[in-house]
Amino acid sequence: MDEEFAERMRLLRVAYGLTIGISELSQLRWAQIVGMSATGWNNCEARGARLGLDRALTICAKTGASLDFIYRGDRSALPPKLQLALIEAEQIK
Repeated sequence: MDEEFAERMRLLRVAYGLTIGISELSQLRWAQIVGMSATGWNNCEARGARLGLDRALTICAKTGASLDFIYRGDRSALPPKLQLALIEAEQIK
């Protein structure tokens, strides 16, 4: 299991929710937003299952996240609003 990837995906879901005014964005609602099954998303968060490139690009388009963040954890290309939301999301467990 890739625990770092799994945690990044959880943080991205929570942070995106914060940017749109939802303090607790569920995995089900998030999966609907990014166009995948809830089970598929749960596999990313719970088991660290990697996203394919097409799915990752869809998430980037919907959220403003970058491929560098999704795959490597590099936050430098993220929009400031998402960067701040990620910091806030890190405080939520």
